[in-house]
Amino acid sequence: MFIAKSNEEKRSMAWRIVISTASVLIILIGAFFLFKMFTGNPLEGTWKSTEQQLVLTIKGNGTLLVDWEEIFEDKKMTIGMEYLLDKDSKTVTFKADEEALLEAEEKSEGKYTADMLETALSEITATYDYSVQNNQLTLTEREYGDQLVFDKK
Repeated sequence: MFIAKSNEEKRSMAWRIVISTASVLIILIGAFFLFKMFTGNPLEGTWKSTEQQLVLTIKGNGTLLVDWEEIFEDKKMTIGMEYLLDKDSKTVTFKADEEALLEAEEKSEGKYTADMLETALSEITATYDYSVQNNQLTLTEREYGDQLVFDKK
């Protein structure tokens, strides 16, 4: 190996290549994490309520899946909703998705109608201030101040 030989010029060149490559990698990794930290969705993931049998699966594309066992006792049902996230004011708005309600109505085989499902989901259809700390999501309703607390699954 040329490093073992006593050629100072080649060792210096190899050392510069190694240091340059390591520096570029460190800068790229740092930029990646900074980009993820400031542009990522802080709510993305699966959240389970601490008080109710409510599970929210928040996806990055503005969709939300709701699994609420207290309302749909006898059948496992997941209903799609939409959400709007404002990171500057730390608010999130949940609203019903008409297509997802009709799809859930078909899956229920006539047991639930789209209106019944929309009424059931109206309990969480609102605008909330959100706070994420230590894998715990706290949603505080802006109008009445009611809180929903979720743990990350």
